[in-house]
Amino acid sequence: MISERAPAPPPAVSASKPVYLLLSAFSGFLEIGVLVFAIREGWSVVALPAIALAYQAGALFVDPLPLHRGAYLIAAAGAVVLALSSRPLPYPLILAIVVLLAVSTQGARSMVASGVAVSTLLKRLSRICGFVAAGAFTHAAVFPTCCAGLLLVAVSLLINRRNQKAWTRLPFSPEAGLMVIHQAHYFCYSALVPILLYRAANLRPAAVGPLFALGWLSYTLAPSLLKRWRPPRVFVVGHLFAAAVLTCLAAFSERPMLTVFLWFLTGFGGGTVFVLRLREKAESKSLRLDAWENIGHVFGLALGAILVYCLHMEAALLAAAAVACGTAALMVLHAHKHNML
Repeated sequence: MISERAPAPPPAVSASKPVYLLLSAFSGFLEIGVLVFAIREGWSVVALPAIALAYQAGALFVDPLPLHRGAYLIAAAGAVVLALSSRPLPYPLILAIVVLLAVSTQGARSMVASGVAVSTLLKRLSRICGFVAAGAFTHAAVFPTCCAGLLLVAVSLLINRRNQKAWTRLPFSPEAGLMVIHQAHYFCYSALVPILLYRAANLRPAAVGPLFALGWLSYTLAPSLLKRWRPPRVFVVGHLFAAAVLTCLAAFSERPMLTVFLWFLTGFGGGTVFVLRLREKAESKSLRLDAWENIGHVFGLALGAILVYCLHMEAALLAAAAVACGTAALMVLHAHKHNML
C-alpha cells in the first residue's frame, strides 16, 4: 500500500510586513507630531528645526552608525522612563525622548525591513497616515506614545533575530553628494512648514498633519507622473521648479490658501529624488544612499535652525531654494560628464 503524502501546510503569513508598516506610520506620527506639539506649546520658531534635528539625528544610529539590537530596546525603554519623570515635561526632556524614540523605532524598522519586501508606495502611504494623525501628539499622549514605541520595538526584535549590519566605511559617489544636497534643500525648510500650515488652518493644530500630508501626496505621485522622461532632465527641472515654488512660498507665506497650494507643489520637485534611486539600482556596487540621506537630513535641519535663529524663517525658505538650484546644477555637471542628458 502506497501512502499518500500529506499536503504541505499553507505558508505562514509573515508578521514582518504589518509591523514594518506600523513602524513607518509611527515614524511619520512622531516626526510631525513633535512639531505640532511644539507649536501647541507656544515654543519659538527656532525650536521647530531644533526638535526636528533631534528626531533626524536618531536615524544616524541606524545608518551609518548602527547599534546592537539590544541598544534599540534600551533606548525605547529609556523614553518610557523619561516620559514618567516629570509633569509637565520640559523642553530638554522632550528632546531626549524624541532622540530615544527615533533611535529605537527607526533601528527596529531597519531590522524588520531586511526581511520583508514592501513597495515604496506602501511605505509612503503608511507614513502619510502617521502625518495625518500627528495632531494627536499632546502632553497627555507622550507616555502612551513612548509605550507604543517600546511595544513595536520589542515585537520587531522578537520576529527578527538578525542584528544590524556592522559599521563599514561609507563610500562616496556623485550620487551620494547629490543625495546629501537634495535632502539638505528639503530639510532646510520642511520643519518650518507646520507653523505656516498652522497659520493657514486658523491656528488649529489638528489640521496641521493632514495639510502636511498634502506635500507628501505630491511627493508620492511624482515618480509615476514623471518617469516617462529622461531621469537626469526630470531631476534638474524638478529642482528648479522646487526652487521657484520655495521663492514664492517665502514671498507669500502670509496668504493661507496659497501657502497650502505651494506646499503641495513642492512635493513634485522633491519627488524627483527617485532618479537617484534608479541610479543606485543600476550600479553594481552599493552606493549606501540611505546613509547619505540621513546625513543630508541633519545638514539641512542644522542650516535651517541657524538661519531662523540668526535671520528669519523666510531666509531658510530662500536658502532652500538656492540649495535646490545648486542640486540641479550639480546634476547637470554629472550628467554632462557621463553623457546622460
